Amino acid sequence: MLKERTGGMTVIGVLNLVFGGLGIISALFEVLAALAGIRRAILIEGFMGIPGISADERAIMLKMLEFGLFALTVSTVGVIAGIGIFRMGAWARAASLIYAGLWALNAGILLLFPVQAATPDANASATIIGHVVGICFGLSYPIILFTLFQKPNWKAAFAARPTP
Repeated sequence: MLKERTGGMTVIGVLNLVFGGLGIISALFEVLAALAGIRRAILIEGFMGIPGISADERAIMLKMLEFGLFALTVSTVGVIAGIGIFRMGAWARAASLIYAGLWALNAGILLLFPVQAATPDANASATIIGHVVGICFGLSYPIILFTLFQKPNWKAAFAARPTP
């Protein structure tokens, strides 16, 4: 039974840490932007008595908050999976497969519910093409993870160790 980390496993561990870390940073900015927009609306409505934002803008802020929190969860799982790969933990394979599944789910959600462009004159076809290309590119890493962790030597490397 293989228990040594290969070069490919090291690369996947690093990628999980990098993508997870960047995802956490990105998600935190998304959550903070949504909270700042909601806060601005509450302050304007509360102190000035005028509507701070429209119902559509409020819905977009709440969706941004939901997507940001989900992305934060996905990215945290990625960091945990990367650490597990470096530690050669038996749970690292499951964590990486969960990370790949959540990443694919996130891409699917973004395909079904694309965030609308902030500018009213945005070209709709260019926006759709950008979403499709981004999602196809974004799905490549989960597919790589699913493929690698189904290989027999990767399964053996992360199999549970027998207790002595």
